[in-house]
Amino acid sequence: MGERSILAYFRSFERACHAANTLRQRGFSEVQLASVSSFPEGPAPLHHTTISGHIPSLANLTLGNGVIDRDESPLAAVHPSASGMADQEDPDAIGTNWLVTAVVPDNETEGVLNLLRSFGAKV
Repeated sequence: MGERSILAYFRSFERACHAANTLRQRGFSEVQLASVSSFPEGPAPLHHTTISGHIPSLANLTLGNGVIDRDESPLAAVHPSASGMADQEDPDAIGTNWLVTAVVPDNETEGVLNLLRSFGAKV
């Protein structure tokens, strides 16, 4: 009997966490929850604050990320969230920032896919 890897993307941490915990409760031992981002993780350094006046870019301020280097800065600048124009009610504007990965037996693939979709995953 073979195994399959399933990648499921979620919009909210709560749903992703609930789905991962449900899979673990059902006996799947290889389940992982991870954050997915287009930009570097972590908060902006303390010297890049609005109080100090040292703000490298609007993207740093609005995306809440650490220092964005010269290669990433054009991508960050054109991101809808950097301009403040992203509509949070538009599903295409909100990213799927959480990834649940599970390794499941072939014969249980469809059941797991249906379970993940019931939590709102894109699989």
